[in-house]
Amino acid sequence: VKLDLGRLIGSMALSGSTVFLLIVVAAAIAWIATTGNFLALLFAVPGAIGFGSYYLRRFTKSLRYSIAGTPDGIRVGFGLLSTSNETLPPGRIHSVQVSQPLLWRGPGWWEIKVNRAGHSSTKGADGQANTTILPVGDRNDVRRVLELMLPELLAQASGDPAPGGSTPSGDPDAIRTAINVIESGLESPGGPDDGFTNSPRRAAVLRWFSWRRNGFAITEGSLVLRKGAIWRQLVIVPQPRLQSVSMHQGPLLRPLGLATVHLHTVSGPISADIGAIDRDAAIQFFDDVARVAVSAAQSDTTHRWRSGEATA
Repeated sequence: VKLDLGRLIGSMALSGSTVFLLIVVAAAIAWIATTGNFLALLFAVPGAIGFGSYYLRRFTKSLRYSIAGTPDGIRVGFGLLSTSNETLPPGRIHSVQVSQPLLWRGPGWWEIKVNRAGHSSTKGADGQANTTILPVGDRNDVRRVLELMLPELLAQASGDPAPGGSTPSGDPDAIRTAINVIESGLESPGGPDDGFTNSPRRAAVLRWFSWRRNGFAITEGSLVLRKGAIWRQLVIVPQPRLQSVSMHQGPLLRPLGLATVHLHTVSGPISADIGAIDRDAAIQFFDDVARVAVSAAQSDTTHRWRSGEATA
């Protein structure tokens, strides 16, 4: 997977930072036009310089961005002025988030971030810790990146060997169902037949627009959470990587018969929690997650990817 130059520029132009910058500029112009006081320029000019530096840094670091599978893991490379390459085995990926801001919905662009075990001195496209695996891509790019990060799931669906040479295994029907759940979780408006257990109608009191899309699913090897109608999010937690699970009810959720479930992984930009779901469904989800996570951890070999390749 490689980053298209035009798509990169378009994603920056349609980012939340650009919207905020335009609001600030419009406010400064309105202030000057109504008061005749140019004092606002003292704040606008440094702000513009800061935004310009941010855009330049992100642009140069995102150029030549590529993701590829290798025998040692997922290789992520990026950088124009200085090139960085980093290899990340799937066993170190503890959760994956596929998200779509509102302004990216028209072009059909998505971003992928991860919570990862260990820390890296390498900085990502935005100058922060390198947790952004795909800065911007379409549905096909998302599918290919997920195939690299979740080889025991998506590679099996097509019958191809996973990275490292492991042989596909598992129930093909269950794996195909998991693929359908993940793909419908990206853009599906929510419904009784989309593979998710969604929030009940009474949750609309707390989730005005997103209660139909607010749901969870347990698939082959993964726990999937779907959130957001305006800003879409799909969180995938590999079952062997789950550290613990918790459930709680606050004073607003209790009278409505709702609850929140939190899947705990290593720290990072992703919060794997789902709120405003039916209380009984939350209890069942809690019990099912605890059961499948223990079973998956006992049989998991993705954290020993190289040794798995040797035995294969």
